[in-house]
Amino acid sequence: MRTKPTPKRNEAKLRAAADIFASASGGPNEATRSALSISIASGDKQIGIVRAQKATPCSSGRGENEAPRPAGGIEQLIHAAEQGDAEAQRTLGEAYAEGSGVVKNTRRAVELYRLAAEQGDAEAQMCLALALYEGNGCRKNRKEAQKWFKLAADQNHPGAAFAHGRALTLGDGVECDKYKAAKYYYIGTMGGNVAATKLMGMMLMQGDVIEQDKEQAVILWQRAADADDAKSHFYLAMAYRNGDGVERSLSKAIEHLTSGAQLGDDEAQLFLGRSYFWGNGVATDKVAACELYRLSAEQGNAEAQSNFGACLHDGEGIALDEKAAVRWFRKAAEQGYPPAQYNLAASLDHGSGVARDAKEAAKWYKLAEESGFEFPPDE
Repeated sequence: MRTKPTPKRNEAKLRAAADIFASASGGPNEATRSALSISIASGDKQIGIVRAQKATPCSSGRGENEAPRPAGGIEQLIHAAEQGDAEAQRTLGEAYAEGSGVVKNTRRAVELYRLAAEQGDAEAQMCLALALYEGNGCRKNRKEAQKWFKLAADQNHPGAAFAHGRALTLGDGVECDKYKAAKYYYIGTMGGNVAATKLMGMMLMQGDVIEQDKEQAVILWQRAADADDAKSHFYLAMAYRNGDGVERSLSKAIEHLTSGAQLGDDEAQLFLGRSYFWGNGVATDKVAACELYRLSAEQGNAEAQSNFGACLHDGEGIALDEKAAVRWFRKAAEQGYPPAQYNLAASLDHGSGVARDAKEAAKWYKLAEESGFEFPPDE
């Protein structure tokens, strides 16, 4: 059973994001910080986060607000589009993008999205932005993509708000501005975008851009987790493990690690694997631990790769296979993970699962040492 923290009481009323940020330029003033940190719950009544449902190829998070396609066949749709109907233009564009009722033509889809977008259709603006961002049916242009993401986001399109917020966070096609990013994550959160909800929770937990509110962060992560967001389960597990925003509970941490791992989050798989390996919060089960390490390792998690290599090297929870161990040590070492660099060096030094190579061993020992890895006493 998933756990839900008690919402924090907050008498401040929710305001429209546009009003909240009307005076924000550059760094946040006190009003901006205060507005960003208000509870997404008002008293005991929480505002629900709707699970995003992609009704069209490019809705990306509009969910229940998605407008239905007009009734009628393709001929009627073409006629309406030619008459300048924005919804028909966008819907016909989607048909061309999918090859639904017409021959697939992504270039024609983009032309139609642009016609509708220029009339202010937020969903078409989102579709056009995605096409420009990915170079699908047109030349890739991330700067122009952000123009259209922003226009859609400013009309409270949740998916566009997340996309533009993410770009502002990373400086992808726009100048990096985490304060403005918070504005758009807020819009996305209020519109039900799960990814925006998760990142808004992270900002509230960290408190380096907006006022810290750990309890509210947990509430947002719970909502995203209820929509089966794997990473939010991991974040909740860490909150319960550390007592951040909730009462510390190892059992609830394990519940969320299990949910996150089942949904495929590599960090949840790694941490749950550790728990099974050392018997922390669960009964020791090294077979389960190794399997979880393997799942995480196959997703590229360096620590999991190193841990899985160690299981193979020692034959703990899995059949001993020194050659396979070396392969995993190398994968993690090449990502700069110091324990794996040491393990690879030791394998090369002693000819364990690989031909002895003192020169290469010295290289990896040196890299591990430079990374601050503390060698075992007998080295």
